[in-house]
Amino acid sequence: MENRSYWKKKILEVILTLLVVTLLSFLLMRLSPIDPATAYVTRNTPIVTAEQIQEARVKLGLDQPLLVQYGQWVFKACQLDFGISLASGRSVTTEIGKALPVSLAVVLLSGLIMGLGSIMVGSLHYFLWDHWLGLVLSLVAILGLSIPAFYLASRLQALKNGEVDMLYGNVLMTYDEYQQAIQMASIGGEISDHNSETRNLALNAGSVMLNDLKVREALAYAIDKEAISKGLTYGYEEVAETLFDEGIPYTDVKLNAVRRFDLEKANALLDEAGWVKNASTGIREKDGVSLKLTFTYDSGEIMNKSIATLLKSQLSEVGIEVETVGQDMYTWWKEGIAGNYDITIWCTEQPYNSPHNFFTPMLDSSCHVPAIAALADGQTFTNAIKAFSTTDDPAQVTEIFSYLLNYSNDNVLNIPLTYVKDMIVYNTDKIEDYTFTTTPMFFEVDGITPAV
Repeated sequence: MENRSYWKKKILEVILTLLVVTLLSFLLMRLSPIDPATAYVTRNTPIVTAEQIQEARVKLGLDQPLLVQYGQWVFKACQLDFGISLASGRSVTTEIGKALPVSLAVVLLSGLIMGLGSIMVGSLHYFLWDHWLGLVLSLVAILGLSIPAFYLASRLQALKNGEVDMLYGNVLMTYDEYQQAIQMASIGGEISDHNSETRNLALNAGSVMLNDLKVREALAYAIDKEAISKGLTYGYEEVAETLFDEGIPYTDVKLNAVRRFDLEKANALLDEAGWVKNASTGIREKDGVSLKLTFTYDSGEIMNKSIATLLKSQLSEVGIEVETVGQDMYTWWKEGIAGNYDITIWCTEQPYNSPHNFFTPMLDSSCHVPAIAALADGQTFTNAIKAFSTTDDPAQVTEIFSYLLNYSNDNVLNIPLTYVKDMIVYNTDKIEDYTFTTTPMFFEVDGITPAV
């Protein structure tokens, strides 16, 4: 009888704990300064109307009383229905299912390392407790446990707290953070009308998995650039059909082919290349080898991880498995030149030194080096790059860049994604406005209008 009462008590405690945790989680989400309806609408269009926001509020059930919203949220969660991802447009449950095996592997591995490390440090401390090394070990252990995970305050929190008055650029700030910032009290923001560079994927034609042109073409057709534009940049970044934006000298070239999102064509090309989808895994195989690509990126660029994750999800739709690898800038650059990648993010240069400074590094200092070396006529391509550096004849330079851009496009050495924008957020108590210069990626102090 006592045993039964004990278990009843424990079950009741679990139910109450779950109730409190879910309620607090729900309320914390609602306390966010971001309006969910506004965020939902701006994911699909940069120009938002009050009518669109109200429609979204009804669609998402945000017009219901708070307790009703909570009940619906818990009911759906119990059915493992966590809604649709705003980033990918797919079921959150499906996205979790894809990532769960990798996450579990990381957790188990990190737990094993932490366990073995703790045993080693504890054993050393036992034998060195009266030695100065024992004191050092104790201090390290205490610091490790005492410093909270949130010690490094977010950039937005620093802006909100007045620790900084302005954040500028697209390298250290995502469009999500921009949206969050401009909805805070006393915070304003601007996004430039000018495109600063092109987010671009470089494909390694020299890798085992991508040495077939049909596979590289399939990747170009399998990528939904619109989803990147709307899902990750709120539509601010326009889809890039060409490697360089309009108006850049020598780049107004008619391409032999323009590849747009087309899953049917992507699947057909992979079939032609001999890659057959395994019905049980969903991954394509050829001669017993899975079609698995390594996607590297510079982890210092804040948008790169989100882009890599989204593209990994998109490519899985056509049976391509992708391993994303974030690296520090030097490692990413070094491994790129060495050819230790299949896909990497390699943006173009700024408009004022393009296209010259995008192609010149392909001779010896960009990730394109191993890709070009693997192509039968790669030497002709590199000779053309050398040629534009030794002539000042505009007609000849135009002819050379027409060849270079079409060669790169025909061989799918690059897949342009979107055109990047500069952005700024600032404390409106200190700054009234900011005017961008016509030179992208350059901060101009004179562009600041101080608050009166």
